[in-house]
Amino acid sequence: MFYSIIRLSIYKPLITISFVLLISLFCSWKLFQTSLDIFPEFSPKLVVIQTESQGLSAEQVENNVTRPLESYLAAIPNMDYLRSESIAGLSVITLTFKENSDHNVNRQLVLEKLNGVKNILPSNANTPLMMPLASSAATIMTIGFTSEEKNLLDLRTFVDQHISPALLSLNGVADVNVFGGYEKQLSIILDKDKLLKYFISLESIVDHIKASNLIVSGSIQTPNQELQIVSNNVIPIEKIREINLLNDNGQYFKLKDIATIKFTAAKQISKASIEATDGIVLMIIGQLNADTVAITKSIDQSLSKLKALIRSNKIELHDQIFRPANYILKSLESILDHLVLGGCLVLIVLVIFMFNLKAALISALSIPISLLLASILTLSTGTSLNIMVIAGLAIALGEVVDDAIIDVENILRRLRENAKLKNPLNTLRVIYKASLEVRGSVIYASLIVMLVFVPLLLLSGLVGRMFAPLGIAYILAIFSSLISALTLTPALSSISFRKYTETKEPFVINLISPLYKKILTYITSFPKLYSIIALLLCSSGIILAPKLNFGFLPDLREGHFMIHTSSITGTSLAETMRIGDKISSKVLQIEGVKTISQWAGRAERGADTFGSHYSEFEVELYDLTGEKEQIVHDKIREVLINTPGISFELNSFLVERVDETSSGFTSPIVIQIFGNSLVNIDIASNKLHQGLLESNLLRDVQLKSVLDKPQINIEFNNKLLAKNNISLNQAKLFINTAIDGFIIDNYYEDVLLIPVVLLYKDKNQIESIDYIKNLVLFNKLGQPIKLKDISEISITKGRYNILHDSGRKVQIITLKPLGGAINSALNEINNIINNINLGDNIYINITGSAIEGNEARKELIIISFLIMIAVLFLVLLAIGNMRNTLLVLINLPFALIGGLIAASMGGGILSIGSVVGFITLFGITLRNSIMLISHYQHLVFKVGLKWNKDTVIKGATERLPSILMTGLVTALAMVPIAFDSDNAGREIMGPMASIIIGGLTSSTILNLLILPAFMLAFGSFNKKS
Repeated sequence: MFYSIIRLSIYKPLITISFVLLISLFCSWKLFQTSLDIFPEFSPKLVVIQTESQGLSAEQVENNVTRPLESYLAAIPNMDYLRSESIAGLSVITLTFKENSDHNVNRQLVLEKLNGVKNILPSNANTPLMMPLASSAATIMTIGFTSEEKNLLDLRTFVDQHISPALLSLNGVADVNVFGGYEKQLSIILDKDKLLKYFISLESIVDHIKASNLIVSGSIQTPNQELQIVSNNVIPIEKIREINLLNDNGQYFKLKDIATIKFTAAKQISKASIEATDGIVLMIIGQLNADTVAITKSIDQSLSKLKALIRSNKIELHDQIFRPANYILKSLESILDHLVLGGCLVLIVLVIFMFNLKAALISALSIPISLLLASILTLSTGTSLNIMVIAGLAIALGEVVDDAIIDVENILRRLRENAKLKNPLNTLRVIYKASLEVRGSVIYASLIVMLVFVPLLLLSGLVGRMFAPLGIAYILAIFSSLISALTLTPALSSISFRKYTETKEPFVINLISPLYKKILTYITSFPKLYSIIALLLCSSGIILAPKLNFGFLPDLREGHFMIHTSSITGTSLAETMRIGDKISSKVLQIEGVKTISQWAGRAERGADTFGSHYSEFEVELYDLTGEKEQIVHDKIREVLINTPGISFELNSFLVERVDETSSGFTSPIVIQIFGNSLVNIDIASNKLHQGLLESNLLRDVQLKSVLDKPQINIEFNNKLLAKNNISLNQAKLFINTAIDGFIIDNYYEDVLLIPVVLLYKDKNQIESIDYIKNLVLFNKLGQPIKLKDISEISITKGRYNILHDSGRKVQIITLKPLGGAINSALNEINNIINNINLGDNIYINITGSAIEGNEARKELIIISFLIMIAVLFLVLLAIGNMRNTLLVLINLPFALIGGLIAASMGGGILSIGSVVGFITLFGITLRNSIMLISHYQHLVFKVGLKWNKDTVIKGATERLPSILMTGLVTALAMVPIAFDSDNAGREIMGPMASIIIGGLTSSTILNLLILPAFMLAFGSFNKKS
C-alpha cells in the first residue's frame, strides 16, 4: 500500500497536492469554529445535592437530614463514593460516579431517589435540590456592582431584577452565585402589646395568611367556549394589610391592627466588597464543556446592553474582577508566538544544513499541515481545544518535521550521487527509490514515537483526564506528519527536484563531516573502551535521580490569585468584612495589583458551606511577567502572615480547582482522620494538627471541621411547658419567629421571588442571651410567659460543620508542601504521625492532588514499562535482529543523563509534565537510533559492504545530516518554551521542553559518537544468505 501511495505522490503530484490543500482549507475552517478553554474537563462525574434546613444546628442537620439522605442514596448504581458536609441550616452531599458512567443517567438516578425523600426529612427541611451541572473550572467570570447613591437593599434588588436573569439566560451559563447586599422580603412584624390585646395564636395568624393566598383553578364548558376559572393568588401588600383575622373569642380584626407590613431587608448570610467598598459580587458559573472565551464575550455583550440602565441608576459596574478568558487568550498568544518562533528557527536550521531553500521549505511545510490535521483529528475524538491539547501540538512542533527531513535529505543525497554518474537515472525514479529506502524506518520510528505516548491515554483519575488530551494531540500530530512525509513530501520533491543536477554536499556538511570522521575514527579504534566510559558516565548521572522531588502541577501564571481566610468560628459577617477590608487596602497598595474583591459567608443558591467567619478574595493583577507575579504573590502572603487572628490559603485559581476536584478541598495534601467517635477523632486531630504546625517543611496547616462554635442552647422542660399551657411546637414557632422570622409563603414580583416572613421582635431589644431569656411567649390562654420560665438557656460550644466520607465521620487537615516538594512533605507527615500517640481506633488516610499525582507517576512508569515490550517488538520488526534491538536501548541512558541534568538545573521538582518530557525524549532518541542502525543494515544487506570500521564510519557520516537536523530542529523548537517557561501558557510545557532539550543534547552527541562504537563492538550485521 505504501509503495502505491509514494508512487502516486511522485508521478501524480498535483493530485496529492490538491487533496492536501483541500484538507488544509477544511481543517482551517473547522479550527476557527471550535471552542477554546483552559483545561479539559478534569472533574469526575459528580452530583451535588443541597438541602436547606432553616433553624437546625450542624448536629441536627447531620442526624435528621444528611444521615437519612446518605442512607437513601447509598445504593445508586455506578456510584464510587459519597461525601457530605453538614452545617447549621444546610446539608451538602456530593456523589462521585464511575468514570465510564453517563452524567445524564447519573442525575436521573439521583432525581428518582430524591422524589421519595421529603417524607423522611423534618418539616423545616426544604426539598433537596441538585446543583446545576458545572464545568471543571466552574467560574467563567466574576463581576461586581457598587453605588454611592443606592443602599445595599436597593442595589441587590436591582441586581436580582435585571442582572442575574440576563446572565442566566445566556447559553453556557449554569448558575450565578450572588454575594452581598440584602435580599428583599415582605415582613409582617408583630407588635407584642397589640398581640396581647387582640390575643391570637401565631399558628392562627399563619393559617389565615396562607388561606388568603390559595390557588383556585378549573374550567367550565359552555355550548360555544371554554372558560378558565382563576383567582388572583398573589395579593398586593395593601390587601395583605387588610387580611381578616379571627381570635378564639370570636373577635374579627385586621392584620394591620397587630402588625406592621412592609418590605425590609432579609437577614444577611453573605457580605461583599470591591476594593474595600461595600457592594455586590456575582460569580458566573459555566456549564459542563463550556466555551469560556465565547461565554465571556456573550457576558460582555449582555452587560453592554445593560450599561445605560446601570448608569442611569447611579451604579458602577466592575467587570474586571476575574476573567479566566484573559489567561486563555494570553496563553494562546504565547504558544502561537512559540510556534512561529520555533518554526522560524526550524526553517533557519534546515536552510543552513540543506543549503537549498526549496528543500527547507518542503520539509518545513509539514509543520502547519501536520498540526492543522492533528488539531481536527483531536477535536473529532470529543476533546475540546484547550491548553493541554495545544501543549501536545507544541511539543510535537520539532518532531513533525523529522520524517520530512529524513525523506528530503535522503532524496537530495541520492540525487547528488545520481548526478555524478555518467548515465544518470531518471530523477523521478531516483526520488521514488530514495523515498522507499527510508520508508520502513520512518514508519517504524514514527509508530514507536506514537506508542511511547500511549501510557498517557491509559492513566486513570484526575491526571488521566487532564493529560490524556495532550497525549492524543501529540500522537495524532506524529501520525499526521507520517502521512505528510509519505504523500506531500515526495509530491513536492518530484516537482521541485525533477531537474536537480547538484553534485556538491551542502556547505555545512562539508565543513563538519571531515572533523566528525576524525573523531569517530579515533573512538572506533577503541570501541569497547569508549562504550564502557560512556556507560559509566551515564550511570554516574543517575545519582541525580534520588535528589529530585516530585510535584503535580507547576505554578500557573494566571494573573489572578485566590485568598481564603478564616477567623475564629462564630465571628460575625461584619467583623470578618472589617478584617477583610484591612487586607484589601494593604493588597491594593502592592505594585502590580489591579483590583481586589471580597465576599464572606455563602451565596443563597450556592452549594458551598462557608460560614460568617470565612472570607474569600479575588486579586486581579496587571499583565506581569512570571517573575513579577511571584513577587506580588510573596508580598500578598506577607500581608496575610502579618494579619492577626486569621488562618489563610493563597492559591492560583486553576491549581486550586485541580486540588478541589481531587479531594474537595483547596490544598494539594489532605489528611483524613477516622475513628469510632467524634470525641476521639477530635483529640487525635488536635494532636496531629499541633505536630504538623511545628514542621518547617509544611505550611498553611488547617483543621477543616471547626470546633468550639459559640451557640445558645435551649433545653425545654416538659413539665414547665405543660404547667404553663404551652406546647413544644408553639414554643419553637415563637422562637423561630422572634429570631430569624418564619417564612409563611413566597410570591413573585416580576422576576423576584419574595418571601413573606412573619417576625415577632421587640425592636428595642438587642439580640443577646438576655434577649432570648426574656423572650415573651403567649400560652393558649393568652398569658405572657418568658422563655426562661419554661427552659434552661445557656451558652455552649458546638461544631460549625460535620464531615462524612462514605457515611463515616471524619476530621480533615489540609496543608501544602514547602516549595512544592511533595516527597519531602509526605515523609515529614508520616514521621509526625508515627511519633504521635493518636489513640486506639484511629485511622489516617492521606489524599489530595499531590497524592493522586504521585500515584499517577507510579502508574505512568509501570504502564510505560509494559509499553516498552511493544516498543521492543516494533524495534525488532524494524531491525530484524535481537542483539541490535537491545543495543538500540543503549540510547535511553544517553537521553536520561541530559534530561536529569536539565531537571536538576530547573529547580529539581519533577511534575507530571516533566515525566511526559522524559517519555517524549525516549521516543525521539529511539527514532534516531533506529535511523542509524537501519542505515547500517542497508549498507550491509543492500549495498553489500562488509561490517567493519569503515562501514561504521561511512554509515554514521551519511546519517550525520539527518540526525543533526532532527535533533537540532526538535531542540530549537523547544527553546522559546524552555527559556520563557515561567509565563502564561508555558508553565506546564516548560519543564517538558527543558528535559527534551537536555536529553536531546546528550543523546544526539552520544548517538553520533558512542553508538557507532557500541555497534562496532557488540552489533551483529552478518549478511543474510
